[in-house]
Amino acid sequence: MHGGYSLAKTPNKVSMYDIVVLMEGTLPFSRFLTEDNLCEGVPHVLHTAYNFLQNIIECYLRGLTIASLVEQPINAWQTTVPDQLNNLLGQRQKV
Repeated sequence: MHGGYSLAKTPNKVSMYDIVVLMEGTLPFSRFLTEDNLCEGVPHVLHTAYNFLQNIIECYLRGLTIASLVEQPINAWQTTVPDQLNNLLGQRQKV
């Protein structure tokens, strides 16, 4: 009302992932996974774990849109798990 942002797309086309990347430049775990942060230039087990967490967070945030946050009660979107995330977790369990 007294400033802020306006959307260039409809609320159902803007995900929380889009907003985080726009505001932060990257997701938090992405910073640890860059070449500059590799221990002695070599990835190790923490990088594998962080990469997996990165994928989970990214999938979840891509599934949350502005519209879903506004239209659904808070307890509904907090427990929503996108199909992508279910697929990712399913693949991980098969390994």
